Amino acid sequence: MNNNPLTAPSKRIRNCCNGYDKVLHGSLLALEIGLSKIRQECQHFNQWLLRLENIIPS
Repeated sequence: MNNNPLTAPSKRIRNCCNGYDKVLHGSLLALEIGLSKIRQECQHFNQWLLRLENIIPS
């Protein structure tokens, strides 16, 4: 989502929201938003998941 580790979304959130924990809050946000919406909005993430899905036998 961002090519600069100093300006990644989690770093920007952490700068404005004291107590932000990427692992905890990121997981909770992902559950709230839902995987299908995240895949729809972030094609890079969707493509990564598609690659994973294609290497795992059904």
